[in-house]
Amino acid sequence: MRSLSKYPTSLSGPCHHILPLDGEADRPLIVFFGAKDLDEGAFNFFQVGRELEAHRFFFNNGENHWYQYGIPGFGDSPEAVVIQLLLWKEALGASKIYMVGTSMGGYGAIHYGCLLNAGILAFSTDAVLQRSPSQSRRFFTGTKPATCPDLRALVAKHKPDLTLVVGERDVPDLYSAWELCRTASVRAISMIGAGHIMPSFLSRQARLGPMLRQLIKGQKISYNVGSGSALTAEGYAKKSFAALRAARKKGPDWSAVEQHAREALQTYPNGEAAQVLLGEALLRQDRHAEAVPVLSQALVGQTEDFDTLLLLSLVLRRTQGIERAKAICHGILDKRPGYAKALVALALTYVADQNLEAARTYIMKAVRIQPDNATFRKHLERIEGKLLAAKTAAKPAAKPAVKPAAKPAVKPAAKPA
Repeated sequence: MRSLSKYPTSLSGPCHHILPLDGEADRPLIVFFGAKDLDEGAFNFFQVGRELEAHRFFFNNGENHWYQYGIPGFGDSPEAVVIQLLLWKEALGASKIYMVGTSMGGYGAIHYGCLLNAGILAFSTDAVLQRSPSQSRRFFTGTKPATCPDLRALVAKHKPDLTLVVGERDVPDLYSAWELCRTASVRAISMIGAGHIMPSFLSRQARLGPMLRQLIKGQKISYNVGSGSALTAEGYAKKSFAALRAARKKGPDWSAVEQHAREALQTYPNGEAAQVLLGEALLRQDRHAEAVPVLSQALVGQTEDFDTLLLLSLVLRRTQGIERAKAICHGILDKRPGYAKALVALALTYVADQNLEAARTYIMKAVRIQPDNATFRKHLERIEGKLLAAKTAAKPAAKPAVKPAAKPAVKPAAKPA
């Protein structure tokens, strides 16, 4: 851990790392909030962030607490973190503070950015903590009461300079962005073809760095290329979210999912997320022939939406498209070796193709990766049962034992008279 006495805190620790521009007056201060599941000393945005002409702060929450209780080793509460950042701003003579984060980090960026009157760039965040379905519902590990359970009220109160970027393939992110837009004047951008992992999507297009440079210059972030209308089409985000909730509840009503998805598509006919939900609803209602074109359209231009690709492979498996279903699964495994769901899908496709040996090979790989998955083990048992039955049926019937022919009785020779 390095520290310099002229600064309010150490320069580095398990959950923070600071790169000040020494001797540079009137520079902005930019804070990057990391997403979930980061190890100590690991930080998001580090490569692109350290190249910026700004004082750069990188935060990691340590646990998946959505930055509700401060940052370990930097400030033990949101208020303490805010005080430390204000002290840093004064010590550095920084001109302005900016906050950046994605997912859990996006929640932290908006939370702390509102408290600091900072400029904010957030990607793919929840608006309400632990609402179902959402990232925080699945992964939040905090046990104490949340200090900021609802960003909507905070944004409505502080009206921050907030730009929010979400993917059109992620319904909870779209719905959260739509809600935040209703509470204040938020610049919200929905990117066609993108899911939850927005920074990687933008980085592949060489757009993340320019966005960050625009941010610290106080410029409006440009987004004309690749953006869609999922947030401006009347009712689309709300209807898509209703469809998703109906699909993910226990004992889903797939006819209701279909209805909500169709209503969403009436307002935004090319909405990717609603197309996926409609395709899944048709599949679950055994309307496979209808599901194929819907899912195929939803996947136009997509090679890494693995869950939707697996849905399409399932439909194809049930509509005599076994070879294409295999190709889809193998394609996924080429990009993500060891993806257990793809291994199971491939195994079941080989079962449909009557290749039980290959099916067993792939299901065994999936079981080795997730040995405690009861569903995978049931698939393995069924496949091994089919193999045993097939081998038993293939054995030739045992021939009945043939007794040796009885030897004719030999009469003793007649004695001579």
